[in-house]
Amino acid sequence: MFKISKVFGDNMVVQRDEVVRVWGWSDAEGGEVSVDFKGLCGSAAVTDGAWTVTLDGTLPADPAPADLTVTAPDGAVTVFSGVLVGDVYLVIGQSNIRYPLE
Repeated sequence: MFKISKVFGDNMVVQRDEVVRVWGWSDAEGGEVSVDFKGLCGSAAVTDGAWTVTLDGTLPADPAPADLTVTAPDGAVTVFSGVLVGDVYLVIGQSNIRYPLE
């Protein structure tokens, strides 16, 4: 079993000027997971059934989509296409969310 967190998918946006982390779960204890994106790469071992890969740098905002590639310990490859680098906002609230801040 190898899983990548559901927060990752095609056509997503990762935050510019911040470290990119990709995480998930696997039963391949000690196996290596690697991630490549726009020239950055990283790898991590599966520990206690989980893994987190931190890429080796940050990226500026870029409107050009690219593929983010995750390679599982068994060599299986998952590719997320159309990934952008920009600003990511989390907006939560109730009915007052439509009011502007001043």
